[in-house]
Amino acid sequence: MLGHMRKPLLRSLLVLGGPVILLLFLEGGLRLWGFGTAPHFFLTSFEDGVAYMSENPHVTRPYFGPRLERNPFPAHFPRQKPPGEFRVFVLGESAAMGDPIPEFGLSRQLDVLLTAALPQRRVRVINAAITAINSHVIRQVATECARLEPDAFVIYMGNNEVVGPYGPGTVFPGIGSRPALIHALTWWRGTRTGQLVERAMERLHPSRYREWEGMEMFLDRQVRADDPRLATTRRLFEANLDAMCRAGSDAGAAVVLCTVAVNLRDCAPLGSSPDPALSKADRARMQAGVEQALTLLPRDAARALTVIEEGLNLDPGLPDWHYLKGKALAALGGGAPSREAFIQARELDTLRFRADTAINDRIRRYAANSAMPLRLVDVERHLADQSPDGLCGESTFYDHVHLTFEGQYGVARDVAEALLPDLAAAPPLPSAAVCAAALGWTPWQAQAALMGMYGRRLLPPFANQVDRADVERRWMERLLAGQGALATNEPAPTVRMLTGALETRAADPVLWQLLGQAQMHLGEFPAAAEAFGEAACLLPQHVALQHMQSAALALAGRFDAAFRQRHAASPELADDVIWSLLAASAIAQGHTEIARALFERARLANPRNHDVLVNLAVSRASRGDTSAAIPLFESAVRHRPDDDIALANLGVALYRIGRKTEGLSALEGAAARHPHNAETRNSLAMMYLGQGDVDLARRHIRLALLDRPLAVDILQSAVLIEEAARDAEAQAEYLHRLIRLSPSTPAFQEHYGECLLRLGRYGEAESAYTAATGLAPESPSAWHGLGSARAYDGRQAAARAAFEKALTLDADFAPARFGLGQVLLQLGDGSAGLDELRRACTLVPTEWAWRRRLAWILATHPDAALRQPAEALDWAASLPAAGTDAWMRVDIQAAATAAGGDPKAAEKLLSTVTLADVPEAYRTAVQDRLTRYARGDSYVETAP
Repeated sequence: MLGHMRKPLLRSLLVLGGPVILLLFLEGGLRLWGFGTAPHFFLTSFEDGVAYMSENPHVTRPYFGPRLERNPFPAHFPRQKPPGEFRVFVLGESAAMGDPIPEFGLSRQLDVLLTAALPQRRVRVINAAITAINSHVIRQVATECARLEPDAFVIYMGNNEVVGPYGPGTVFPGIGSRPALIHALTWWRGTRTGQLVERAMERLHPSRYREWEGMEMFLDRQVRADDPRLATTRRLFEANLDAMCRAGSDAGAAVVLCTVAVNLRDCAPLGSSPDPALSKADRARMQAGVEQALTLLPRDAARALTVIEEGLNLDPGLPDWHYLKGKALAALGGGAPSREAFIQARELDTLRFRADTAINDRIRRYAANSAMPLRLVDVERHLADQSPDGLCGESTFYDHVHLTFEGQYGVARDVAEALLPDLAAAPPLPSAAVCAAALGWTPWQAQAALMGMYGRRLLPPFANQVDRADVERRWMERLLAGQGALATNEPAPTVRMLTGALETRAADPVLWQLLGQAQMHLGEFPAAAEAFGEAACLLPQHVALQHMQSAALALAGRFDAAFRQRHAASPELADDVIWSLLAASAIAQGHTEIARALFERARLANPRNHDVLVNLAVSRASRGDTSAAIPLFESAVRHRPDDDIALANLGVALYRIGRKTEGLSALEGAAARHPHNAETRNSLAMMYLGQGDVDLARRHIRLALLDRPLAVDILQSAVLIEEAARDAEAQAEYLHRLIRLSPSTPAFQEHYGECLLRLGRYGEAESAYTAATGLAPESPSAWHGLGSARAYDGRQAAARAAFEKALTLDADFAPARFGLGQVLLQLGDGSAGLDELRRACTLVPTEWAWRRRLAWILATHPDAALRQPAEALDWAASLPAAGTDAWMRVDIQAAATAAGGDPKAAEKLLSTVTLADVPEAYRTAVQDRLTRYARGDSYVETAP
C-alpha cells in the first residue's frame, strides 16, 4: 500500500516543488549576476572590517515600480552602535523627510537640538523618511531600523494614506486592501525574479509605466469624503502604526508618535468638484458665485460671505465653498467658525494629500490607549497654537504639508522635549537662529527653497486651486522680498558661517557640501574641491559628491586630477564621456573657456562624441557661422533624438537662416522632451512673437517664468510680449518685478513709467520717472517721461520744468519739444506752445499723431488769434491719405475749411467719411460736427 502511494507522492512533490526549485535557482542566479536591487532601506558595506549602513537609492522600487522610485536622504553610519551614541530614526513621508529642504529639515534640526541637550553623548539622527510613501512602506522601514540598536523612533506620518502605495487614490501599482495580499505583492516585488518580470512587463507594455510627474499624476485619482474605501484605509493605517510602534518598543527605543499638521489657512482644496447631480444651469451659477466671492473677498468680506452661503445651499459638499467661507470669516474676525470652515474644506478635498481629522484622531487614540510607553507630540495642536487664529498658513508651510525652516524647528523642538523629559537638568535647547547657524541656513538657502517651490505651487494640482491667482501674487512677493534680502547677504559671510559651524560639526557631510557650493559661487575652486572631498569621505557611497569634487578640480585647472576623480567615481564611463561631463559642469558655472578646453580633450578621446559634436556646433553658431553649425546639430539629433539641447539649438539656427517653420517645429520638439527648460520656452516665445502669434508667445513665456520667475532676460521677453498683446497690467507687473530685481537700471524705471501712464496711474508713473532721473540724470527721455506724468496729472508748471530740463540735455529731443508745446498751450502761452509743436513735427516728420494734433489745434483753437486754417490744411495734407486713421485727416481738413469760412464745403468734405470707419468713441463727435457745418457753423474746441 505504501509502495503504491510513494510514486504519486513523489510525482506531486516534483510537480509542486519543481517550479519552486526552478524559481530558487533563478533567484540565486539573478543575485549572483547582480541583477535588480535589494528591497531594504539600508545596504551594508565594509570599511576596514567594520560594517556600515547606507541608504538604498532603490528602496521604493518594490512599491512604486522602476520608473517612479523615490530616493532617501543620504545616510552612512556603523551598524553596531558605538558606546555612548544616542541613535534616533525619523520615520515618515516627504514632510518628515524635510522636503523641499531635507538638509535643514526635522532630522537635521533635531540633531542640533539633541546634541546641545546631551553634550556628553554622540547624537546621531538618521533620516529614514521618503517622499510619496505611506504607512505600508514605513512599517517595513521601521522593522529594519529596529534591528539597528535605536534609542528612539520618531514617527511623523499620515498625509499619504490615500495617495500612497495601496491607497484608494494611488497611481502606484496595487492589489487591493487586504493586508495579506499587500505583504505578498511587496515580497514578490522585492525578489530579483519579481523585478525581472516587472522589467519584462515594462518592455512589453511601456505605455503603462509612467515617469515621475509629481502630484500632477494624481489628478484623475480623486476620492470623495464619503468613499467607503476610506474606512479600510484608516483601519490599515492603525494596524501599520501598531506594527511600527511595537517594533521600536520591542527594540528598547523610546517611541515618539506625532500628529500631523497641514496648511489650512493658505492652501485651498486641491480637488474640488461640484455635485454630479447638479444641473448644467446650477453648475454655471456655482462658477459665477465662486468668481463673485473671489472678487468681493479682498474688499467686502461680508458681501462675499452672503454669496458663499448661497453657494453652500446649492452644493454643501463643494470644498471650495468651505475654504472661501473660512477666508471670509477670517477677514471678519476669525475665531472658531473660521477654523471649522477651513477644516471642513480639508475634509472634503477630493485630492487627499493632507492628513485629515480621522487620521490624527486615530494617532491620538492609539497613543492614549496603547500599553506601550509612547510619547505623543501633538504637532497639529502645537503649531496651531503658535499661529494666528489657531490656523497654520504660509509662515509654517511652503505648500499643503511641507514645513518651512521655522515650521521644521517647531516640530523638532517639540520632539526634542518629548525625548528629554528631564529638561531641568539639561542645557536650554538652542533657538531657531542657533539652529540656522549650525546648519548653514542663510538667506541664500531660503531663497533657493522658495525658488524651487514657486514652480511647484503653480503647477497642477495647485494650478487648479480656487485662489491660484492670489497664491501667485503672494509667492512672487515672497520671492522678490527674498531676492532683496540677498543684496545685503553676500556668499563670503555664508562661507564664514559654514566654516564656523564645522568647528563643532566636523563630521557633518551636509555642511561640507554646502561649504563647497558656497566656495564654488565665490570662484574658490581649490577650496571647494577640498570641501567636496571631505563630504565624499563622510558619505563614500554618495557618488554625486565625488562628481562635485571632480567639477571643482576641473574649474581649478587641475584637469588630470578631475579626470581621475570622476573615473574613480564612475569607472564604467568612457574617457570622452567623463571629459564631456566635466565640461558640462564648467558650462553650468558659466566658465565657457574652461569648458571648451575640456571638450577638446573629449574630442581627442573620441572624435564622434555626441556632446562634443553639439558644443562644437554651439561654438560655430555663437561666432555667427550658423550655416556650418546646422549640419552638426542635425547629425547630433539623428544620433540622439532625445537630446533637447541639440534640438533646441537646431531650431534657433534654422529660424535664424529663414527656415522658420522647421525652426519652430524643432523647438516645439525640444520643449516636449524637456518641458521645464526655460531657455527653450523663451526662444519659442520670441519666435512666435516674431511670427505675430502673440497667444502662443504668451503661453510659452509664462511656462518659462514658472521655472525661472526671476530671470531678467525672460522677464524682458515677457514685457515685449505683453506689450504686443496690449496687456498693460501684465506688462506693468513684469516691469515691477524687473525693478525689484534690478532697482539701479534706469531703463526699467522708464519703461515702467511709460506703462503706468497708459494705465492712468500718473502718481506711480511720476515716482518711476523720478527714480529714473535719479539713476540717469543726463537722460532726456527720463526727464521727458517725468514731464509727461506731471502733465497728465494736471501739474503743468512742474511738467514744464521737467520738459525744459530734458531740452537742456538735448535740444533736438523731439518728444520733450512736443510735450513742452502742449504744456505751454495749457499755461496760456499759445504762441510759444505752437512754435514748440511745429519744431517737434519738423524734427520727426513721420510722427503722424503729432502732426494731426498740431493741425487740429491750428484749425479749432478757441483763441482766434491762434487759429491758422490755411496752415492747418497744409499740415493735414502731409498726413497719410489711406489707413485706419485716414478719417482723421478728412476731419481735420473739414474743421480747417469751416474755420476758413466755408462750413458748407466742410460738410461736403466730412460727409465723405464712412461712419463705420470711425472708432465708436469718436462717432458722436463726428456726427455733431456734421450737424454744425450743416447749420453753417464752424467747430471750435472749448478748451486749449
